[in-house]
Amino acid sequence: MKGWNLNSFRSILRNPTVCGAAALICLNLALALWGALALTPESERLQAAVTHKRNRLKNHGKKQENGKSKEQVYLRNQKLLQDFFAGTPDHKELPALLEELFAYTDQLALTIERINYRPKQLPESDLVQYGLSFQLTGSYDQIKHMIFLLEHSPRTIALNKLQFHRRPSQSKNVVLGMDLDTYFDREGP
Repeated sequence: MKGWNLNSFRSILRNPTVCGAAALICLNLALALWGALALTPESERLQAAVTHKRNRLKNHGKKQENGKSKEQVYLRNQKLLQDFFAGTPDHKELPALLEELFAYTDQLALTIERINYRPKQLPESDLVQYGLSFQLTGSYDQIKHMIFLLEHSPRTIALNKLQFHRRPSQSKNVVLGMDLDTYFDREGP
């Protein structure tokens, strides 16, 4: 067996198959080394992040605020909704509400000239929403008491907009523009 000399090494390097195989082996070793040193820690970090997010998502579905499950929260909200619908008066009760408003104004010696209302049927439920708007004239204390009475009314009333205006004269009266919404059962078939 003869020894390796420079000419035999040059003849091996001229062979493209041997050169290609050597280059692929070197590239394979370099990629394996890079994967072990650079990609493995990054891969482990990403794997840990995915596991952490998966656990958070799994635990989020089990508990809500105050330690209640989603099912408990859903049942409580369903009960509140049923109570709301059970307490909603028939649409024929609108005149009674208007009488109540006029009774409040008489009781407090406020002036109310007219009440405008806009019915709107809510397609997602069996309710009719009435938007009421009117102006009250009286002292600040009388108007404040009226707002208190409306806030503590047994009816479902949402005060949407309150606008105060002072009378330009020497009068101590103010004018309150009020928009509110109330709800009634939809008219039957």
